Amino acid sequence: MAITSQSIRFCGPATGSGGGNLDALNRVLTDLCTGDNPKDGAALALRKHVEEEARDLNGEAFSRFMDLLYDRITGLLDSTDVAENLGALRAIDELIDVTLVLGHLARKGGAMTADEVERQVKNALEWLRGERIEYRRFAAVLILKEMAENASTVFNVHVPEFVDAIWVALRDPTLVVRERAVEALRACLRVIEKRETRWRVQWYYRMFEATQDGLGRNASVHSIHGSLLAVGELLRNTGEFMMSRYREVAEIVLRYLDHRDRLVRLSITSLLPRIAHFLRDRFVTNYLSICMNHILTVLKTPAERAIGFIALGEMAGALDGELRNYLPTITSHLRDAIAPRRGRPSSEALACVGSIAKAMGPAMEPHVRSLLDAMFSAGLSSTLVQALDQIAVSIPSLLPSIQDRLLECISIVLSRPHYVQARPSVASTRGNTMNTAQQVSELSGSALVQFALQTLACFNFKGHDLLEFARLSVVLYLEDEDGATRKDAALCCCRLVANSFSGMGCTQFSTSRSNRTGGKRRRFVEEIVEKLLIAAVADADVTVRHSIFTSLHGNGGFDDFLAQADSLSAIFAALNDEDFEVREYAISVAGRLSEKNPAYVLPALRRHLIQLLTYLGQSADSKCREESAKLLGCLIRNCERLILPYIAPIHKALVAKLCEGTGVNANSGIISGVLVTVGDLARVGGFAMRQYISELMPLIVEALLDGAAAAKREVAVATLGQVVQSTGYVITPYNDFPLLLGLLLKLLNGELAWSTRREVLKVLGIMGALDPHVHKRNQQSLPGSHGEVTRSASDTGQHIRSMDELPMDLWPSFATSEDYYSTVAINSLMRILRDPSLSSYHQKVVGSLMFIFKSMGLGCVPYLPKVLPDLFHTVRTCEDGLKEFITWKLGTLVSIVRQHIRKYLSELLSLISELWSSFSLPAANRPVHGSPILHLVEQLCLALNDEFRTYLPVILPCCIQVLSDAERFNDYTYVLDILHTLEVFGGTLDEHMHLLLPALIRLFKVDASVEIRCAAIKTLTRLIPRVQVTGHISSLVHHLKLVLDGRNDELRKDAVDALCCLAHSLGEDFTIFIPSIQKLLLKHRLPHKEFEEIEGRLQRREPLILGSAAAQRLSRRLPVEVISDPLNDTEKEDGIDMQLRSHQVNDGRLRTAGEASQRSTKEDWAEWMRHFSIELLKESPSPALRTCARLAQLQPFVGRELFAAGFVSCWSQLNETSQKQLVRSLEMAFSSPNIPPEILATLLNLAEFMEHDEKHLPIDIRLLGALAEKCRAFAKALHYKEMEFEGPHSKKMDANPVAVVEALIHINNQLHQHEAAVGILTYAQQHLGVKLKESWYEKLQRWDDALNAYTSKASQALSQHLVLDATLGRMRCLAALARWEELNNLCKEYWTPCRTGCSPGNGTNGC
Repeated sequence: MAITSQSIRFCGPATGSGGGNLDALNRVLTDLCTGDNPKDGAALALRKHVEEEARDLNGEAFSRFMDLLYDRITGLLDSTDVAENLGALRAIDELIDVTLVLGHLARKGGAMTADEVERQVKNALEWLRGERIEYRRFAAVLILKEMAENASTVFNVHVPEFVDAIWVALRDPTLVVRERAVEALRACLRVIEKRETRWRVQWYYRMFEATQDGLGRNASVHSIHGSLLAVGELLRNTGEFMMSRYREVAEIVLRYLDHRDRLVRLSITSLLPRIAHFLRDRFVTNYLSICMNHILTVLKTPAERAIGFIALGEMAGALDGELRNYLPTITSHLRDAIAPRRGRPSSEALACVGSIAKAMGPAMEPHVRSLLDAMFSAGLSSTLVQALDQIAVSIPSLLPSIQDRLLECISIVLSRPHYVQARPSVASTRGNTMNTAQQVSELSGSALVQFALQTLACFNFKGHDLLEFARLSVVLYLEDEDGATRKDAALCCCRLVANSFSGMGCTQFSTSRSNRTGGKRRRFVEEIVEKLLIAAVADADVTVRHSIFTSLHGNGGFDDFLAQADSLSAIFAALNDEDFEVREYAISVAGRLSEKNPAYVLPALRRHLIQLLTYLGQSADSKCREESAKLLGCLIRNCERLILPYIAPIHKALVAKLCEGTGVNANSGIISGVLVTVGDLARVGGFAMRQYISELMPLIVEALLDGAAAAKREVAVATLGQVVQSTGYVITPYNDFPLLLGLLLKLLNGELAWSTRREVLKVLGIMGALDPHVHKRNQQSLPGSHGEVTRSASDTGQHIRSMDELPMDLWPSFATSEDYYSTVAINSLMRILRDPSLSSYHQKVVGSLMFIFKSMGLGCVPYLPKVLPDLFHTVRTCEDGLKEFITWKLGTLVSIVRQHIRKYLSELLSLISELWSSFSLPAANRPVHGSPILHLVEQLCLALNDEFRTYLPVILPCCIQVLSDAERFNDYTYVLDILHTLEVFGGTLDEHMHLLLPALIRLFKVDASVEIRCAAIKTLTRLIPRVQVTGHISSLVHHLKLVLDGRNDELRKDAVDALCCLAHSLGEDFTIFIPSIQKLLLKHRLPHKEFEEIEGRLQRREPLILGSAAAQRLSRRLPVEVISDPLNDTEKEDGIDMQLRSHQVNDGRLRTAGEASQRSTKEDWAEWMRHFSIELLKESPSPALRTCARLAQLQPFVGRELFAAGFVSCWSQLNETSQKQLVRSLEMAFSSPNIPPEILATLLNLAEFMEHDEKHLPIDIRLLGALAEKCRAFAKALHYKEMEFEGPHSKKMDANPVAVVEALIHINNQLHQHEAAVGILTYAQQHLGVKLKESWYEKLQRWDDALNAYTSKASQALSQHLVLDATLGRMRCLAALARWEELNNLCKEYWTPCRTGCSPGNGTNGC
């Protein structure tokens, strides 16, 4: 789990969560880290905290929070403290069930997870094949089982390896390993069964042969046991394959019936029912007698009879009535097992009675009747009730007897004195002599009472009036100490009352005695409902309250009783319950009751409406606002008559909340709740909502654009449909919002949930069809960058773009190879960057772009106009973490392009001004690597050199202001970064030293840390040689002398270094300051060799040479510090740049990834395309394509979009064998009937792509043409059919010219190129000697020519069949020409002969 999170982790600082949230997380984890049992609710507190963070944070901030949580848990796992290890395990157990963690990961994970699953499967197979380490084998079979069940498309590729490796585990000496191994085998067989693959029978055969090997003469017990388990799974999951081997299997069973080992005998007994079920008739004829004798013998052995009864029940189900002759003996064994003289009753025998009764039906009645006493003597248990239920359904005549005895049993259990005595312990219950039934019951205390209540509620007691029983014996348990008992009692009361409603309805018009009985029952119901409502409001356990309101909500029969004033008071109290779902049910029930008692209900609901609107608008708690929005929607749905007068204020509150939630700080939970409520309001308000369309639609469309929140997007689609349907706002939305149609079509992507796609289809149907010309005009009106958004980056390929539709710079022949691949990669990345719905991937896109630019060097300059405007737009609109990352990368980009950035300086300076406010952040949130804005400014300075002087008047005052603010607020967080930037400015500061020096000098004197004061002096030392300081010499020397004479010894040497620099800068003018400085040096006994040398030269009037050694030493490393990129997430790749450029394609990996022989289902092909496209990008010789591989792992559409480029880049470096194998794989894909259309489209684009690159794929063009036509890619189909028609291939392939001509006519008609179709027809007639077919005229819509041709054909036809065919053609032509009278006459002419020919006397069944 941690590995997966690391691969998608944000590489910048985590700024999304506040300190309070992190403190809360630390407290929760601390509570879990204890050697003893943690505090009650500590694990649940972690789950709730994560849920709250998911609700409050936006997508990327929550992703960073989860990364932080994963890091903390990983740290606890790696700790040497056992308590911390236990805390980590408790956290994992609460977040995901640890026994199913890998299955959950495989099932819920995205494309990135598929690679992790692949790795886990390979590791598991290696553990099976390696040396025997028991825990590894056990883990391996568990992993393989979960992978086969939850990631079958990934697992399917490894089936051949699994078939060979699983036998190691099936023959392992440890029983639990063998048992889990057979579960993995079962999961694998189900994977094979779902796929129509040619390898299926071969795999089955290999498995059966392996079972035979494991049953050899000298085989060990564990080998025999594992093989028998495998035989059972082969019988269950291989269908007809085992029919021809049925005799072999039967002989195996007979051979081991009396094996000396008990485990083998038990396996054989379990195997018998499967053999019987597989070929029933053959089993009955040949093996029934011997097998039944074996089972009856097993029933006599106490240690083995449990498995014998299970096998007997399954055998009865497999053979129906064939066991009739054995019933007396079976009944005797059952009686002895159910009511033994010593020991506990056999639950397996009880279950066996039910199974046999279900199989045998009424024939079993006398035997079951004789067993009822023994069955009830075993006490109340789940096994007993299940058996009784099966008996009651299969033998209806026993139902009354079963009901009476079961009610008696339940009544005894629910008797209060018995319950009190039974509560303390199981031993006390057994020691009591109250009742034999309870002495041997497998349940006791609260568990027994709860099961009795559940049985009373669920068992078929039809014909019994249980209301009084409920009032006397069940209602008491609504006040029990155990919450689970109270819940079961509440559900039981609700079910019994609901069952009584039908009887009460029947007595309404009956006799007076019946009416008296009905009145009594009504009073019972009122009394029970009163008790239920008290519990529904006052019970401390939320599950009790929830269960009662669920029952009341689900049955309208309660309404007459709930609509009374006393009952309504309780329901109104529940409107403010602590649990959200209880409040929701209470609103639903109250809304329904408004029809029964509006005078009492509507005022209360009106008050609650005002309360919800207040909470929604003013609550500071995001969870409260989200719940208020959902409850408001619930109220709207359930009480429309209340809502109609208040549509305007409700709409106003909802729109205000939607507007607050726009942008990067949107809370998806609140927005989703509000959108649902908007949809409900539109449905209730109807056409009255039309006036608010202009406010609602932009907000709904914005929610549709949020690709980071799938649930919110699905809700937005449903809301759009409700608004459009209710207001009649159809077709117009496409014109008002040109992005909308493309956005909806994008949501039909096969990678989205089916629920979302169904909603989209529904909405498209509701909104109606748009004129294609209008749509085209709408698209042209969009801004340039948005025009590409409508063409989804995740387009499934249903519309197949031809190469001719692509921009010219995407054609291989228009660029050099490497430039071309860089162009393709950049275009793909920019489409993602322009799509706001894919904002969660923008960081990786920017990182990939920067890597491509680094690999290109100055060759990236032509791409700047395409990249930088969108990059500027993104950095202004994204969240803070991504904003910081992009700013760093902009600095890196400036360092790459250098002076070529001039054209974009105005935009960059404007951006710097907007981002400068980040310096006001608290010091606690200071980025680890310093300020990205200063990094960008430094790179601009280095790139522009002296040209940067022009822009210093804008930037320098901001830097000085930061220094001044640091002194004022005593917060020096950014001072070191500012000083570093000033050093980079260097000589460009010459004209502005009068502004800068006072600020630097103040840093000498302030009461700051030594580090800050020392850095200020060193900055001054570095600047002095590069600027003119003559006018400020006196001030500088005096302040440096004050530092020299100060108390801090650490600063004195730096001060002398600065004075030495001043001396070199001033020359002889510095002589006047020498004596005073010398005194201070002597005073503090500070020898300084360089100052002494300067003093001697000045006194001898010799020139100072070579400059200050201190200044040279301090400035030596400056360029390296500035140019490095502190957030370079590809620095490892940069470190081996030469190796990247000489990357060699790994033929083996590509052959493995492209292998398609085991792919059959749509899911298999989708996984094949995903994996193959990623491997092509990883192995590509182009660095630009390789850097996109990581993004393709997260989003498969990137891999599909770059599939053709990746394939071509690798193709030329593959050897001939690898090329042939890949072509075979492509041909398998083309010929598969289950391959999804979007993948087929991608492969057809590949063929066209390589053709443009003059690297034709050696695939039959007839196949390509047929597939293109099948996909309705008629332009491609026309191209291939023309090649077949006019190229030399047609002669070699013996093409049928008539079929080709007909296909060309059809395709040209589909493309509305009717003139071309006519030209083909004329050419074929004149040059190919092709005899024209009448149907061709129809396809050309030349109806007069077609009519003449059919008339001529009819007159020359010799057979009745040809005459009929020509006549039908004439009829079609006459109908198309609207010559109705001639058509009528023709029908009359031929109708009578047809009717005569179809008459029964002629012995025909139709014309």
